[in-house]
Amino acid sequence: MEIFMLVIKKDKKSKQPSAEVINILDDICHIGLENRTITYHTKDETYYQISTFEEISTLLEQYGFTTVDRGNLVNLKKITKLDTEYSRVFFDDHITKESKFATVSATHLRRIKKYLEERKKQAEEPGEKE
Repeated sequence: MEIFMLVIKKDKKSKQPSAEVINILDDICHIGLENRTITYHTKDETYYQISTFEEISTLLEQYGFTTVDRGNLVNLKKITKLDTEYSRVFFDDHITKESKFATVSATHLRRIKKYLEERKKQAEEPGEKE
């Protein structure tokens, strides 16, 4: 059996956190608490539970995720439609009542619209791929 966990590894030199995947059953010697954050200890390293929205946002930003509203982080590559009337993005090709969506704040609406227009333009150019 395997139990994988996405965790943060804090680089002491650069102070820049990185995402790591650990197998709790194979890699971890003990689990502890440090300043209310769950810590996972191997023989050589300490990893930290991702515990805030800001932490997961920072880690996933480099992979195309962006904050679009308080509490909504979306994968830009998965957006299929922007509803400017209700300020929502959808992820299905065919929108139904059951379609998943995320709300977009007025602050981020223009940026998302511009991104989608650029993506569409790139897709229409011959020989260009996203």
